[in-house]
Amino acid sequence: MRTGVLMPFLLVASACIPPLGLLGTPTLPAAIIIGAACILAGYLVSRAGRNDPVLFLIVQPCMALCWYVSPILTVALETVLVLGLLYSLGLLSGGENLALPVLFLMVIAAIAVLLSTLPHVFVPLSLFIPVAALTWLAILGLAYRTTAHTKGDAP
Repeated sequence: MRTGVLMPFLLVASACIPPLGLLGTPTLPAAIIIGAACILAGYLVSRAGRNDPVLFLIVQPCMALCWYVSPILTVALETVLVLGLLYSLGLLSGGENLALPVLFLMVIAAIAVLLSTLPHVFVPLSLFIPVAALTWLAILGLAYRTTAHTKGDAP
């Protein structure tokens, strides 16, 4: 896939899935409006310049809507988005770098599956998954930046 195409493609796909899952429910108009707003914002960001972390953040409201469709689907889409972001940033260059992100996201998925049946944990869990993914991305970004500084490749 060409450079700069992966995250916009994932954004459009992730924005279209919640409205499809919410067909026939009262939340369908809100899902369509939020999905269209995310696609429009993603288009404007892509036209202004390639900024994959911003595209990742733009799609998060769609992930919140996707939770109403299925918590497992939300975790799966978030996994694909995180891996796509890491790949587009160059942090996943081969199969050896893929094992730890997949393991981390499988643990998050297991927690989501175990806790998704309990209604009183919906809010903490819906906050935990994006915060854990963003924290993990920040740690990886800092590690990458530190490695780039020690090699002398930093801008």
